[in-house]
Amino acid sequence: MRRAELSALIWKQLPFLFNPNEIPAIYVDRAMKYVNKEKIIGSTKTNTGHRQILLSNAAIKALKSQLKRQQNLAMRNNVAFKQTDYVFTTSTYNSLTPASITSNFCRNKHRAKIVNQNISFHSFRHTHATLLMQNGLSEKAIAERLGHKSFVFTFNRYTHSTKEAQEKIVDFLNKKPV
Repeated sequence: MRRAELSALIWKQLPFLFNPNEIPAIYVDRAMKYVNKEKIIGSTKTNTGHRQILLSNAAIKALKSQLKRQQNLAMRNNVAFKQTDYVFTTSTYNSLTPASITSNFCRNKHRAKIVNQNISFHSFRHTHATLLMQNGLSEKAIAERLGHKSFVFTFNRYTHSTKEAQEKIVDFLNKKPV
């Protein structure tokens, strides 16, 4: 997901956490931006940005853990927890902004001693697309998952060649007679 989509994410967009009959998915239809220092919650970057993202077991577990943290945080801040509350907040229960997501990422990158300056929070979207592509998953599904209209855009802009992919080509060529 994009930083603006994560910043605007509310629990209501994760209905499976409150109703076991719901599909474990995130319903992305909002994004946060700032105009003249004023927070605006609006539509996603593009119309295809409105999407349903099915979740892995690890993501479900992480979101359930985040829900418990947020419910406890609301209690500590004397606030009634609501499904319209933000999923990701500060310790004072204010929404994270796209800029604060970047700041937190940079701080954690520094703590982890990652010195490559080319790695940004957005790099996770590129890595995600590359790994899905490398594992032979549906090109159209990958583009939809990222909120892109065209797989051509996803392929050209988001997927990157890896050493493993190059080695796989060589293995394939070595097995096939020319």
